[in-house]
Amino acid sequence: MIGPILGFLVYLIAMGGGLLLVSTLPLVFLSALLDRHAQGARAALVVSTTMMLGFLVGGILSWNLIAFYWDMPLWTTLKASVDAETYGHPVEHRAEVILIWVLFFSVLSALVVGVVEVVAAKLRKRLQHS
Repeated sequence: MIGPILGFLVYLIAMGGGLLLVSTLPLVFLSALLDRHAQGARAALVVSTTMMLGFLVGGILSWNLIAFYWDMPLWTTLKASVDAETYGHPVEHRAEVILIWVLFFSVLSALVVGVVEVVAAKLRKRLQHS
């Protein structure tokens, strides 16, 4: 009973978080970059940059961990995840699951890095004022 619920939760976090991060982080980064003199722009620039890097590094690391169990390259996996006619349903399903897990760990990595950066910035600010 917990397996399908957990799988659905992972799917929601991966898809929702992935879409949210991919669509909003570049906008936050660009707005902070263009308006560098506004209050809080530097913090937004640093946090959005570290979150984008965390997203990319999390995806790369999780793909490299999965590569031990999956012999298709990334681009072929992307194609296989949407083309059951060419690759067959078992391969398509496995490719979809692998891509969801890569996206899930990318989102978690971005969130962890973002939270760590915000906490570190607050600690730095507190140490400067004391």
